[in-house]
Amino acid sequence: PEYYQDLAEKIAGEIGAFFVNQFANPANPLAHETTTGPEIWEQMDHHVDAVICGVGSGGTLTGIGRYMKSVAPDVEMVLADPEGSVLAEMVETGKLGEDVGSWLVEGIGEDFLPDNCDLSLVSKAYIIPDNEAFAVAREVLRTEGFIVGSSAGTLIGAALRYCRAQTTAKRVVTFVPDS
Repeated sequence: PEYYQDLAEKIAGEIGAFFVNQFANPANPLAHETTTGPEIWEQMDHHVDAVICGVGSGGTLTGIGRYMKSVAPDVEMVLADPEGSVLAEMVETGKLGEDVGSWLVEGIGEDFLPDNCDLSLVSKAYIIPDNEAFAVAREVLRTEGFIVGSSAGTLIGAALRYCRAQTTAKRVVTFVPDS
């Protein structure tokens, strides 16, 4: 990924374009801290127990996590990570794993820690295999009629695991990313 970022930055410089660099641009998490986080907080009537996020660039998790910690420090930020990604292992061990795998889920999971990703905000991580992510996406279509992708299957799968592990009712938020 760093190679592609370097290449994109080089090309942008050569043609006079702007290189957004979503993986390191502080405007990315700031946008979620100032818009997405407050929107969730208001829509949930100021009562959120956990937010389940995946990581592509890290902006969503970091921005929402910062906002939630400022208004309700007990809100748990939970990582939904495709099996093969290194991020869940980093949450559990604090170290970047060397055993990078591959996964079919699109848009989330990484083989590096993006600059915009603050995993110190995460209290729990769930590793979701591809087959579970795709099965959850199909189940959502079958039971709810929503056409969702593999990243939504990963997020919902992690949210289900989180909820099933609770002994008391919780108010939990996750996302169904759309184009």
